[in-house]
Amino acid sequence: MLEDRVSDIVSRMTLREPFIATVFTKLERVFDDPRVTTGATDGKRVYFNREFCDKLDNEELLFLCLHEGAHVVWMHMWRRDGRKPDLWNYANDAIINRELIKGGYKMIKGGVLIDWVKDAMDSEHVYAKLLEDPPPQQPQSGKGEGEGQSGAGGFDGQGDLFDAPSEEGRADMEATIMAAAKMAKAAGSGSAFVDRVLKGENRPSVKWSDALREVLNATSREDYSFRRFNRRLMPQGVYMPSLYSEAMGGLVIGVDTSGSVSARELSQIASEVNAIFEDCRPEFVEVVYCDAQVTGTQRFNQGDTVQLNPKGGGGTAFKPVFDHVNQMADRVAAVVYLTDLMGDVNECTPPECPVVWGVMHTNRTPSVPFGSVVGVHV
Repeated sequence: MLEDRVSDIVSRMTLREPFIATVFTKLERVFDDPRVTTGATDGKRVYFNREFCDKLDNEELLFLCLHEGAHVVWMHMWRRDGRKPDLWNYANDAIINRELIKGGYKMIKGGVLIDWVKDAMDSEHVYAKLLEDPPPQQPQSGKGEGEGQSGAGGFDGQGDLFDAPSEEGRADMEATIMAAAKMAKAAGSGSAFVDRVLKGENRPSVKWSDALREVLNATSREDYSFRRFNRRLMPQGVYMPSLYSEAMGGLVIGVDTSGSVSARELSQIASEVNAIFEDCRPEFVEVVYCDAQVTGTQRFNQGDTVQLNPKGGGGTAFKPVFDHVNQMADRVAAVVYLTDLMGDVNECTPPECPVVWGVMHTNRTPSVPFGSVVGVHV
């Protein structure tokens, strides 16, 4: 019987992937749900289609169980946040399947694979790229929400990820996942799944593409370029530059490395910098580390891997970062300053470009003499 096969598979999971197995055993197993054509999960239950699973060998059934368990481990059913369900499923499947194949597991025919998905990419990043370049249309007969969208994920184009039935079990499951990940790490049973969960404590908390869109669009509109002529004047034989720029310019990201910023906050800052670079796609990003003075800089161009090397630990001053910006020869579209804002902003000389303060979450409402403020939750 399928129930017995799944039980045997879970025993094998306990030896090969104890972290996922610990989470998987918390899920109720359902074998006869008409919505499910292969396998699926909603974070509370894991579903199996008998006809589909009976055609799988044991290695493929193990892959299915690991795949559904990974959806729960990475909290995909709770992280959708209004995104298109089918495309969200597709993005998550691409990440999970890549990790399982790297681990030597046998993927089921029809699973999602995307060659440009890399280790550092999270679900939100892959989803955003798929919005720009959707996957091939897949048949979705009988599908409810999301019917007709490009790419549904799963192993037959029908998807395998349901939204969580409620928020009630989220905290308990999150605690289970985090405890299991830390135990696995301490026992030397680390894996990409464990590492992603532990790093996931510091997922970017700001959708920077939204926070900076108005700033960057305004900057771009103000740029004249001879690369594109004003089309309204061309028929008259007049060639004038148009308001257009192929590059939005660069971003300077000030990083507060003073002693008042904790190690956890610095880890969160690293996640925010990566999200800014991926979401906004500036011409370059220059990261400026500063405590009481500028302690170091790093420059990243499009295509570079962003790995931060923060330096500091002394007092707090914001002025040196803005002095650095004001002396730069490169065109800077905007400055983002990631900080706990425990210092004197009034001594700073504002740059000519817009400024966004990414302030670590506090119980107070910070005020600044220039720029706008977004909250960064730690």
